[in-house]
Amino acid sequence: MLEQLNRPLGQLDFSPLLDRLSYQDSVWANLIHELVEQANRTDPARPCGFVGGQAPNIWGGYDYAKLAKAIQFIEAYDLGSAEEILRSFNPNNAWPMVTTHFHNDRLGVENDIWQSWYYFAHGNRGMIGWVDGWFDGTKPRPWLERYRATLKELGGVQGPKRAGARWIHDGVAIYYSHPSIQVSWCLDIEPHGKTWVNRNNDHRLGTSHNVRKAWEYLLADSGIQYNFLAYDELIRRGVPAEYRVLILPACYALSDAEARRIREFCQAGGTVVADFACGPFDQHGKGRRRGALDDLFGVSHAGSLTKKDFFGGSLWVETNQHAAYSYSRFRELLDTVPCRLEDGYAIAEHRFSTRQVRQVGRGKTVYLNLSAQRSLQYREDGTSTDAHRAVFLGSIHPSGRPPRVAVTHQGHRPPHCEATYWSKAGRVYVFILKNLSMNATPRAAAAWGG
Repeated sequence: MLEQLNRPLGQLDFSPLLDRLSYQDSVWANLIHELVEQANRTDPARPCGFVGGQAPNIWGGYDYAKLAKAIQFIEAYDLGSAEEILRSFNPNNAWPMVTTHFHNDRLGVENDIWQSWYYFAHGNRGMIGWVDGWFDGTKPRPWLERYRATLKELGGVQGPKRAGARWIHDGVAIYYSHPSIQVSWCLDIEPHGKTWVNRNNDHRLGTSHNVRKAWEYLLADSGIQYNFLAYDELIRRGVPAEYRVLILPACYALSDAEARRIREFCQAGGTVVADFACGPFDQHGKGRRRGALDDLFGVSHAGSLTKKDFFGGSLWVETNQHAAYSYSRFRELLDTVPCRLEDGYAIAEHRFSTRQVRQVGRGKTVYLNLSAQRSLQYREDGTSTDAHRAVFLGSIHPSGRPPRVAVTHQGHRPPHCEATYWSKAGRVYVFILKNLSMNATPRAAAAWGG
């Protein structure tokens, strides 16, 4: 597969691998569904699912559009947006979602308390405690006494209020395209050479994963809440009327059916925002001679394009993920490929201008031709500003329009401040919290990032 990446776009064909993996994803989801049905026949009163859910990815069967329809319960690590994706695919908080909790002595019980409220505010029904280090012999350690009040409040008082509540968003949908996650992985692996088969940590390295997370933070930090919209739901029903904006993050692979539905949404008055490389592959991972949505955005993804036409010109993607495989700061990852920047962000496609806005029917399209990944660096460095976010959100959140709940400190919105909203029985529950960067591994739950 690696030798393909030196060919023009129209000659790239990842379908022999990706079709097989998509088939395996379906087999795995069907097996989970059969196991859930068997468990329900044995004990109809208990929800059934699985634990150890990881990032949506090319490996491991984690196509959450398929898995979310097969389960009634899940424990998922906070990797690659898995928590927010599952929340979005679980309307009315119908089945229990939990994550895993690991205590960290260095961060203290304050971190445990914050995590508990953070995940509750984002739809979790609880946390599975990994009790390694919780006891001195058989005696609970002192921090557990300080933590007890939080657990009692959430479990006994707040939990019943929010069970069955519906998440309130601001009319913004982020598109969940599993074929694009697959294609992104194929484009990412080139620097690894023959060691690509050993690649791990896609939730930290992958273009699709980091671009998606960057969009989430850009929105939440600006007071805008969102849902993920699954590719199969779009194909069946189109973009639901509750959304006015559809964001296409690193959506490399789109089918003709998806493209048709997206056009319909725009023609009817919706705003469609793409960052870069939107639709140059079909849903199987075959390079197109013409992008699936080129006509909508007014761009041209010709089959003659090569990696020289993207980012730094040496790779199809923005970062050399082999060179920074074990990075500790986003800056280390983003410094691996010199890219031309505009307003602090990498220009993705050399042949296109940036921030192209078009009126289409009653709606509009925005083709940014910029990658949001560097917003993760600015956020981590503490240099993120409203101006940084406005580059991507100008057409989503026009200047002067306040968020649903305005939070200010000394006249300004505090950094990393998020508000989440739930509705139940005519009441709205609002949570205001710090939306800190999360550090997670496939073994451990998310930890406070600072």
